[in-house]
Amino acid sequence: MRLLGINLLFQGKAIQSNKSPNLNFRGNLGRTQVDTVSFKGNNEKLDQELIDYLKSVKKSEKLDFEKVKKYITDGADPNAKDKNGQTPLHITARSNSTDIIEFLIKSGADANIKDKYSVSPLHEAACFKANEALELLIKNGTDVNAKDRDGDTPSHIAAMKGNKEVLETLIRYKADIKATNKNGLNPCGTAAKFEHYDVAQYLKYKMQDRSLDF
Repeated sequence: MRLLGINLLFQGKAIQSNKSPNLNFRGNLGRTQVDTVSFKGNNEKLDQELIDYLKSVKKSEKLDFEKVKKYITDGADPNAKDKNGQTPLHITARSNSTDIIEFLIKSGADANIKDKYSVSPLHEAACFKANEALELLIKNGTDVNAKDRDGDTPSHIAAMKGNKEVLETLIRYKADIKATNKNGLNPCGTAAKFEHYDVAQYLKYKMQDRSLDF
């Protein structure tokens, strides 16, 4: 039996003879075990550089698509995480960078990935009123009713921030505005708590709309 052109029988005999593995042995890919470790280390370095770049750009500035593309094509992981579990998608969702979001997803980024607080990229988009990013994420399979560690959905976050436009988009994509968080509040109650009374009134009306029963 062969795997990548390496004879497994040969490997088995090496183990039986109690010989140390030859770290300079090259398979069909032409890469030694030492090379592989070095390659992995280089990828981790690229991951960190990508995260650092994305976090360094101010909200008022535009992210450089070509720069992000180069990091990914050079081997950076589109699902790389910082110490809080935030990924490139979390960061680009905040900045409403739809071109980069689309590229990251096509490159394998998980649209439903969560950080260590169970915050998804959609929560970030809802928080920062990034409506175009929000819609793009939803179209790529993001859960509109995902909950963070406090039980807040993206609708709760939008209500908390008074982002009516974001709420309109979420409702259009069947977000459950009757869902409650760990404090027993739905988005309407959350909007009222944060004194966004116009948003609370809008949500109250929508909750009474029978066409939203799905």
